[in-house]
Amino acid sequence: MKRMLVLSLMFFAIVFPSLAQQAGESKPAFEMDTYQVGLFKRGPRWSVEQTEESRRIQSAHLAHLGKMSEAGKLVGAGPFLDGGDLRGILIFKAASIEEARAMAEADPAVKAGRLIIEFHPWLGPKGIGEKYAAEMKSNPSAKAQMVTYQFGLLVKGQKWTGESSPDLERLQKDHLAHIRWMGETGKLVAAGPFLDDGFLRGILIFRMDSTEEARAMASRDPMMKINHLAFELHPLMMARGVFKD
Repeated sequence: MKRMLVLSLMFFAIVFPSLAQQAGESKPAFEMDTYQVGLFKRGPRWSVEQTEESRRIQSAHLAHLGKMSEAGKLVGAGPFLDGGDLRGILIFKAASIEEARAMAEADPAVKAGRLIIEFHPWLGPKGIGEKYAAEMKSNPSAKAQMVTYQFGLLVKGQKWTGESSPDLERLQKDHLAHIRWMGETGKLVAAGPFLDDGFLRGILIFRMDSTEEARAMASRDPMMKINHLAFELHPLMMARGVFKD
């Protein structure tokens, strides 16, 4: 766990160099925070058919998301747009996965079995959702402006190994350098590792309309070229101001 945390902190120092403090200061050279990320998936009672009941559940689902946001716990949420099993994402600023899960599982769509949700602790950029919350507080009647992002999940590749070697250590440095480059372009607006050391390894979020453009940029990663890591990409809609792009 200690080694994983050190690697996570290194990841953020490299991904977000614009957050670095001046040399010689005692503060950390980056800013990050821990979130609980929920991934909505199709549930056992999912159906594409639109009925009076499904519309009622959807309306209650959206109202529940708004309630969690107003409580200050849900700092980001949005649907995936590619119509697959993965339906949406929730980003909680909660003390624990248990707290986030209790709130999410009270969702009428989850209770009805239309959606299921899985959670992972995530180390992400500090301040997610703060700009959006401040704008809504200053103008409660304003309508959220929705933005299209490209949401990438880093997962274990077919040649993943948990063992270390000089070659993998070199490629890890190249991997982090590639992420730094993507951040410097301004097109990578959020990134960070999952902290539960499972199949899902991390998140990359691009401010791009084109899925293919994001795929082309991410696939240059040296770790992907050797299939140590793989990449799932999904177009995502979220309110402007959730990320600092």
